[in-house]
Amino acid sequence: ALTDDHVFNNKEFLFGADARGNVGFGFWQFAWGSKQTLNATNYEAARAALMGMKGDHGRPLGINPRLLVVPPSLEGAAMEILNAERDASGATNVWKDTAELMVVPWLA
Repeated sequence: ALTDDHVFNNKEFLFGADARGNVGFGFWQFAWGSKQTLNATNYEAARAALMGMKGDHGRPLGINPRLLVVPPSLEGAAMEILNAERDASGATNVWKDTAELMVVPWLA
């Protein structure tokens, strides 16, 4: 403040905060990279691994994967997993609408 003694005596404003905080995603745990074939079995395994991750003292991190990031070459396989009503055998696709698809050309 302009009426602060330090400002008056030293002609210098001091700024600071008596708190610390973070916002948004920042943990490496929020991503799962895989070189496996993109199919329902491996998609299920990746989701289970992410949701099963634990933090300090064995507490669950509460991760709910909702974004599937793929290169253009895997767009078709990803769309089949995330959008198809039925899988290749004709059974109900239980993974439909479980995540949003993001195709990233830089992953090619």
